[in-house]
Amino acid sequence: MNYCLCSFSTANRKNLYGITNLCKRRYAEKYNVDFVFEELSNYRLHPAWYKMDFILKLFEKYDAVYFLDDDASFIRYDVDLYSLLDTSADINIAHVDDSLNTGSFFLKKNANTIEMLKYVYMLYDKYKDDIFLEQSAFNDAIEKFKLKVNLLDDKIINSTIFNRTADSVILH
Repeated sequence: MNYCLCSFSTANRKNLYGITNLCKRRYAEKYNVDFVFEELSNYRLHPAWYKMDFILKLFEKYDAVYFLDDDASFIRYDVDLYSLLDTSADINIAHVDDSLNTGSFFLKKNANTIEMLKYVYMLYDKYKDDIFLEQSAFNDAIEKFKLKVNLLDDKIINSTIFNRTADSVILH
């Protein structure tokens, strides 16, 4: 499967993504996948809402994307993320309690996921003031489009300093 590891950020977060992108590039090189990064400028909405446009652009070249927020970083390089995925699922995503976390997920390109991304963007007015922003819209859209979802343990692919374990691969 032709996929990339991807992330984006804004110029005012350059000190942060300067560090995390080094880790992402190192990881991508080790596992022979492209790392695609974009510095966002002049986007009229909160940057979180750019995620959909970014992934749709990447779908022009890739069959799937592994998206990581700009503040997420690899802390282990001995585990191939691809080995953790259910490749028959439309989306493999971090699961925290009863919610999905769009800071770390793998999305395959197909007609449903493309329409789902467009739909999420259309939910902007409904969720623009929601504390979880596009994440809440993603939760709604995944249900609406009946995507096959593989829930991944957040302690593995989206850990924090509070729940990190020896098995954690990504710190967010």
